[in-house]
Amino acid sequence: MSVVYMEKLELEPKSFDNKFSRLTKGINLQVNELILQRIGSNKSILEVGCGTGTLAIQLAKNNNDVIAIDKNLKMIAVAREKSKGNLIENLKFKACTLEKLAIPEGSQDYVISNFVLSELRPLEQQIFLRKVWKILKSNGSLIITGEFVPKGIWKLFFLLRRYVYKKKMKRKRLPKVSLRNKFFNYFEQIGFELVFIKKWKYGAIQLLEIKKKTNTY
Repeated sequence: MSVVYMEKLELEPKSFDNKFSRLTKGINLQVNELILQRIGSNKSILEVGCGTGTLAIQLAKNNNDVIAIDKNLKMIAVAREKSKGNLIENLKFKACTLEKLAIPEGSQDYVISNFVLSELRPLEQQIFLRKVWKILKSNGSLIITGEFVPKGIWKLFFLLRRYVYKKKMKRKRLPKVSLRNKFFNYFEQIGFELVFIKKWKYGAIQLLEIKKKTNTY
């Protein structure tokens, strides 16, 4: 996936879900289903970069208390409209960034970030992780889904696909994917440990669950 192409999709919130599913070949739907299975019910959850609210609504229907944020005002407007028809009371949508969100430390069982973190630069990723560490309860987890550079021959196909996206968007450069290698060092140093990983497309898309360690940071 291309960050630039994602930005283009985000300009059309009402068609975002369908187009994003086509882009990922349905992997995003598998990701959502896996997250629902791992979280279960009766949890406090913050979703960062909630988009049109599809996952947040499903989580709230499972009797979880959910705060879902996105910096895109149009996305949040669509999400709120979708939630009205479901009569959900345990779900709050907010148009803001994580940095500007007022939320108590140690208040959340889970923080979720789907296909967002790879858009951040390395320093921004570290700031994000430190903020999340403070928000999570002592046994809380961060679930991240993002785009990684696969290993071996599949790396060539990955880079070729990004080149094609670059040509389509008529851009000279694309932001680099930053979730590979060093990211694993970031979360370990900040105070997380990897407890679960699932890979799709030969590792080009991965879901990680990293749990807060309370004896560090």
